[in-house]
Amino acid sequence: MVQIDILSIPGCLNSAVSGIGEILTLSNTIAKADIFQHAVRSVYGQSVQSFTGESIEPVGQLADASPDILILPPLLNSLDEVLSMREIINWLSAFHASGGVVVTICAGAFLLAETGLLDGRAATTHWNLVQDFKNRYPSVDLQAERLLIDGGDYICAGGISAWMDLSLHLVTRHAGRDIARACAKMMLMDPQREYQTPYGMGGFRRNHGDDAVLASQKWLDTQYSAVVRIKDMAEIAALGERTFLRRFRAATGITPANYIQQIRVEAAQNLLETTSLGVEEIADSVGYGDDSTFRKLFKRIMGCTPSAYRQRYSALNKKDGA
Repeated sequence: MVQIDILSIPGCLNSAVSGIGEILTLSNTIAKADIFQHAVRSVYGQSVQSFTGESIEPVGQLADASPDILILPPLLNSLDEVLSMREIINWLSAFHASGGVVVTICAGAFLLAETGLLDGRAATTHWNLVQDFKNRYPSVDLQAERLLIDGGDYICAGGISAWMDLSLHLVTRHAGRDIARACAKMMLMDPQREYQTPYGMGGFRRNHGDDAVLASQKWLDTQYSAVVRIKDMAEIAALGERTFLRRFRAATGITPANYIQQIRVEAAQNLLETTSLGVEEIADSVGYGDDSTFRKLFKRIMGCTPSAYRQRYSALNKKDGA
């Protein structure tokens, strides 16, 4: 039996705390075996007020916990509040050293990164927290486009709702794919999400405070479909080319060429969602005369083909009855 404890923290998502337990229990029911046992704890065993103001009642305090896996649920309070939780950070270090597996969702990755256990290793967090994470933990290999990263002795899940993907992943890891697929079907969940990029991509790369780089980014908003030269971007930023390249990467975390690819794909997303233009037309309109190149790039960044993206997300923009 795998013992999984979920740590309730002020400001956490109550639906995640209860939902993870429900999926684990459902997997036991489907498997007709006691594969998982779970419990909810708080730091001192006290009731915790969730993000919505609901009260979460734990079974005990963190100091008494000895699970195989500890899950930090999504946190919607400020990062300063999260990072002030030194009792949790210290406990995580000792727990990991004893062989425990730490699982984080969304901002919980900051708590794990504070221990230093992620230095030199891959991690993910919510796409809107990427710049803050990079600034605080430059030694971590942040792969923000990924929804979930399993490092063996730790697991990081990205977005707020990634607790569902994380739950299925744990079921797959400990109960097998057949049980996980059955859970997904029963809960009407998508078992194949791998990337955060369909939900948010380039916006966080502007939250860096370098006005010169930001000027070039704003210029690209209207020029991305044309042939863009580094020289032109540097002139807009009023910087020499070498200085511009260095500052652009420092500010955004990627090269100008990769950034241009991302905003072109972002423009293509919008066209796929809101128009009936063919993929070839969309490729041309965002700056790719060769639609084969565009299709490969789109799949690499988004994790799915343009056609699959349209099928999944265009319905979100249709009015009822349309």
